[in-house]
Amino acid sequence: MVFNLNIGIIGVGNVGKRAAYLLKNEGFNVTLFDYNENSLKKVSNELNLSYKKVNVLDMQSCLSLKDIDLAITSLPGSIAFNALKNIVSLGINVVDVSFFPEDPKDIGEIAEKNGVSVLLDAGVAPGLSNMLISYGMNKLGKINGGRIYVGGITQMPDPPFGIIASWNTMDLIDEYRRKARLISNGKVIEMDPLSSEIGKIYVKGVGELEYFPTDGLRSLLYTFNKLDYLAEYTLRWPGHIEFMRGLKKLGLLDHKKIKINDAEIYADEFLSNVIASYKSNLNDIVVLVVETLNKDKGIRFTQITTPENDFTAMSRVTGSFLSYAGIEFIKGKIKKKAGLLYPEYLGELDTGEDIINMMKKDGMPIIEEIIK
Repeated sequence: MVFNLNIGIIGVGNVGKRAAYLLKNEGFNVTLFDYNENSLKKVSNELNLSYKKVNVLDMQSCLSLKDIDLAITSLPGSIAFNALKNIVSLGINVVDVSFFPEDPKDIGEIAEKNGVSVLLDAGVAPGLSNMLISYGMNKLGKINGGRIYVGGITQMPDPPFGIIASWNTMDLIDEYRRKARLISNGKVIEMDPLSSEIGKIYVKGVGELEYFPTDGLRSLLYTFNKLDYLAEYTLRWPGHIEFMRGLKKLGLLDHKKIKINDAEIYADEFLSNVIASYKSNLNDIVVLVVETLNKDKGIRFTQITTPENDFTAMSRVTGSFLSYAGIEFIKGKIKKKAGLLYPEYLGELDTGEDIINMMKKDGMPIIEEIIK
């Protein structure tokens, strides 16, 4: 596959690096962009790609992006919103994996004004999970509901956490304290993650895991607002949720100051640093189970991703879907419109099959089975 198009990878952390690696191998002209010159040089040397230093928060600096046809962005949530506004203002199409709390409406308005599209949430969940919900619906013809189970965990139980935090640990803590929005009996409701009943699921090749509701549906709440039920659950090794309930009871999930000798520190920031500094001897795996169901039957999709070379399982599957979404965008498989797009738009049968086949080719197969 060779396209005479210039792709800009903006943000060369583990996820951006994975996307750059795959897109280069597909024959695209790839340029790396980041503010950290040391990171740029390192990834540039590893992948033999050209690079430019850019400050995406500075419009003048962003002019160095003007020659790219598509931006693949993987940025810290603290800067992503303003960075995307700048990039889109230049009339550049974007496929983005960055998580940011702001309402993307402003980005959509800028995109419409400039006649370009921005595909948001192109990660695992949200991201691949959205695509599979939509793909499953298209295969079944109609669905009444769906469930997403997803977790980045250690390859085997490793108490007390059983996770390898390869992403921002404050974002991780937010999963346990932010109200989870889901659809129940046709209505959007909110649930406290750690106050909900602990669920259990057996995943072939992994074993029994427990799950709790988390706030990861995002755009699915609106795209599929006519469903009877729809929920996302985070997967963990047994015992993890009770451990986190204990930390919550101690106040360590709260953003309040605690005094240690003569110093004061926020409780959640203290916990965040403890989690970030913990080093496990185990590798990570990413487990994703997506179920789409109607009144007669359903489809279950299961994917278990392991590390490969110097890519963790999480960076491998996230960066892969990010690049696949970019490829489908370039091929014109998404029904393009100026403004905001979401991963569920990739769920048309031919597009979904394309992505599932690319996952299989790159050693991350998605197993599909009919459930009654």
